[in-house]
Amino acid sequence: MVERRLNKSLPYCHLDIQSLVTEYVGGFSVERTLKLFPRKRLPEVIARTYFRQLISAVITLYDHDILIREIKIESLQLTPDMRHIKIVDFSSAVLLPPPSDLSNKELTPEYSAPELLEGCENFRAEICVWNLGIILYYLIVGTLPFQSPYFDHNRRKRIMRFTARGLTYKHAQAMQHLTQTCKVFLRQTIEPKAILRIPLWEVPQNEWVTHQGKLVFQPFRPCGMHIKSEFETACVSL
Repeated sequence: MVERRLNKSLPYCHLDIQSLVTEYVGGFSVERTLKLFPRKRLPEVIARTYFRQLISAVITLYDHDILIREIKIESLQLTPDMRHIKIVDFSSAVLLPPPSDLSNKELTPEYSAPELLEGCENFRAEICVWNLGIILYYLIVGTLPFQSPYFDHNRRKRIMRFTARGLTYKHAQAMQHLTQTCKVFLRQTIEPKAILRIPLWEVPQNEWVTHQGKLVFQPFRPCGMHIKSEFETACVSL
């Protein structure tokens, strides 16, 4: 685990026992919260608020040489006041540069970047961008973009073929209710070729993320107190 490697790198006086104390996050899982909506998806205005917090978390970790290879929807939790979204599972995180014996076989193909599934050894920030795009798609469309109903031995390869194609006409149909800037942003993040994917450092300044420049990106900024009422209103109107 990345936590154990971090602990080992610190100059402790007593090395007999290692204790890891983490924050308790009450509230609601994002996966469960989405089910409260008739269409099981968030309005863009709410999704944007939470997504900006995720961007902040991912960039901060990367600045400290920690890369999360995949964030799954079940790894996200909302605080009781619904102002914060928290990442509660860091099992896929690695310290950079990664160890030579690191394997990506345990990663979930529905969430992981194509280059990771293909066994690349060059861990770049674009891996996080793909994962963020998958999470955003789930939040505002209500389903994962790439999945297979069959759980056989070819399932992983099947999903890898889907991810290699990127977003297709089928996805365009599912995204019809989204704004044009959101559709463009999703295609920039869920781009199979890492070299063509939007760089992580450009994501905070993206037109959709900043709401056409109306929202300056500020790391670690929580949602306003109004978010809960907006959330409840959206639940009623959908």
